[in-house]
Amino acid sequence: MPAEVLTFQAAEGKAAECPVTSYLDLIGYRAANPARSREVVRGSLAALCGTIPESYPWDALTAEIVAGWHRSACESYSPASVRRMFACLRGVLRQCWRMGLISADTRDRLSDLPRIKAETSHDMGRFVTRAEIARLFRECSPRERVMLRMLYNGALRREEAAAVLVGHCNLDTGEVEILAGKGNKPGVAFAFCDPAGLRIIQDWTEGLDPARSLLDRGSAWMYKACIALAKRAGVARFSPHALRHACISHLYDKGISGREVQRIARHTDGRVTEAYDRRNNDAARRSAASLEDL
Repeated sequence: MPAEVLTFQAAEGKAAECPVTSYLDLIGYRAANPARSREVVRGSLAALCGTIPESYPWDALTAEIVAGWHRSACESYSPASVRRMFACLRGVLRQCWRMGLISADTRDRLSDLPRIKAETSHDMGRFVTRAEIARLFRECSPRERVMLRMLYNGALRREEAAAVLVGHCNLDTGEVEILAGKGNKPGVAFAFCDPAGLRIIQDWTEGLDPARSLLDRGSAWMYKACIALAKRAGVARFSPHALRHACISHLYDKGISGREVQRIARHTDGRVTEAYDRRNNDAARRSAASLEDL
């Protein structure tokens, strides 16, 4: 269907409501940042179908079309992006089934795709060293310092940090309340718990309305801020999420137990936390060198 057609056209005798619109409404209800989540989902679906998602005839989708999308996406995008795209597609297919546009058998057949390979270190972004972290903190502005504290010390995800309000910060303990983290789960981040961190958050929030956004900036600003800060500090560019990886890796380096690191990262499964460990081979070399000669 042409991209300029904005209205979903269901097959005769079926519901006329668009499954994409219905799915986006459902995401908006669940997500911590509804507008950003809808933007990501629409972008992922548009990349697959090649047109405005709301105009695509989803009830006419075939296994051959989905297989072609899968091959093309695997050739053009990172594993993480491909997984996100097809997670969005499965969501739309579930909505199609709920609305009576497709059968359960069709939904399952269209959702049955080869497993996407696991991310490699290259896929997950580069490793940010402790020396680089120190240089970033020396060169950052007050707002960027608060951002670094949340992304690195608190291991917050970018969307979580953007959703933090001034009133979510405990100025006595330095803890940050996360009302709706990944999976819409609440949690606590320990971003400002040391004496220096307490001074940072107390100075930054002085006189601010508790209902105001802590950073007063969105997640897109954080991505750009990390690039600009890296340039000023003379380090290679990195993504905001790389700071979360760095936090976990540096905690492991300090000998913190896996259970405590998992708690700081707010992972339900400890295996996910271990996958975030981005330490280089120094630890392995030290361990091997500690063995006595046989």
